[in-house]
Amino acid sequence: MDAFHKEVAYMNEGSTNENGEVLRYKFLKQSLDNPDELYEIEYRGGGQIIGIDEYPPVGTSVPMHGILDFFDHLWFDFPTPFEKGDILWIPKTDDTPLKHSYGGFVLNKMSTWDTNEFFRKNGDSDDMDASVYLADSLGGVFREVVGNYMDFEYYEGPFKVNEQFFYALSSYLKGKIGEDALLRLYRERLLEVAIADDIEIASWEEDGRYEGLI
Repeated sequence: MDAFHKEVAYMNEGSTNENGEVLRYKFLKQSLDNPDELYEIEYRGGGQIIGIDEYPPVGTSVPMHGILDFFDHLWFDFPTPFEKGDILWIPKTDDTPLKHSYGGFVLNKMSTWDTNEFFRKNGDSDDMDASVYLADSLGGVFREVVGNYMDFEYYEGPFKVNEQFFYALSSYLKGKIGEDALLRLYRERLLEVAIADDIEIASWEEDGRYEGLI
């Protein structure tokens, strides 16, 4: 069994033309059964072979980069069924941002959503991450990048007081409610968090920040 790795040969000017079309490629072939067998083939974009090299010299060990590079920049179409606004979580995560969350988070964007035909053909090395909204202990909401999205699962609770706003945020991101409703519900949740945590709310009464709430 062999591992193949293809890359654009950006060794000097002229690897691509003014239209961005690739003019030169390089292939690495390394045997998985005998890693000391490594071949490098360089050819033009039109398919004409420029050169073939065999590594290593007799008696010299060969690095594993041919096999390792085989997996670098590959693009895998892993199924990501989640949508913007979904309430998710990562069970038993060690991800630092999520350690500050009491449970779930609201999905904002996934790296797979912007995948285009170029990445499908040429691969990509981006992390398998996603942009999400998290809640802090005082009811505030902040955006963070977390991963790995292959570990995401739908979150159904339990929700603490500071996470109750997730329902409203989810509805807003899915286009079910407008900004006015989102802000009103957010103010309601902030007041609930303040009461639950026995936070001083006298200043809220003075400036009317919760005037008109339920």
